[in-house]
Amino acid sequence: MAALTVWQGIVEHTKLRAGQTVLVNGAAGGTGHFAVQLAKARGAHVIGVASGRHEAFLREMGVDACIDYTTTSPEHVGRVVDLVIDTVGTMGENPLLMTLKRGGTLLWIGRRSMNNGIIGTEHTEAGIAIEKIQVRSNGAHLAALSEQIDAGRLRVVVDTVVPLAEARKAHERGEAGHLQGIMVLRVAEEACGLT
Repeated sequence: MAALTVWQGIVEHTKLRAGQTVLVNGAAGGTGHFAVQLAKARGAHVIGVASGRHEAFLREMGVDACIDYTTTSPEHVGRVVDLVIDTVGTMGENPLLMTLKRGGTLLWIGRRSMNNGIIGTEHTEAGIAIEKIQVRSNGAHLAALSEQIDAGRLRVVVDTVVPLAEARKAHERGEAGHLQGIMVLRVAEEACGLT
């Protein structure tokens, strides 16, 4: 789901091109680490925003520059960014808009909307588009992602594996943030009759 969300946002909604600059907010998390890799695969210069403890991980994922949001405000990079991918889903007045060039796009991947697909496009006075999306089912996109994973061009990093019986704890952990990769819910094989 995380990879599919980013794939649809980058490929369908933003038309990211080689040579553009992308800032990924929440770059170390489940959706963020896919955003970094998929933006790099399209030839972008990628700036990752996460806490400083994730810098080595982000470098492994391919970021060109890291911003530790605990010490530095991302908007201090200036208006040099073509695309912001906000995987945190910053609500209200989004300071990441201050990083975008005229004509840039903020791709807002919100976790709070229940709609499918594109859930709205807004334009600011500075000529910036704000695309609010949520993932939708698409077999062709999943097949393309699977090919990338199988070929070793897209790495899936697992932060934590949690038993299905502890799904509530997993949800709380995910909401708290600070993950490095994705969380996986383990369904006991016995429960599926696969013993």
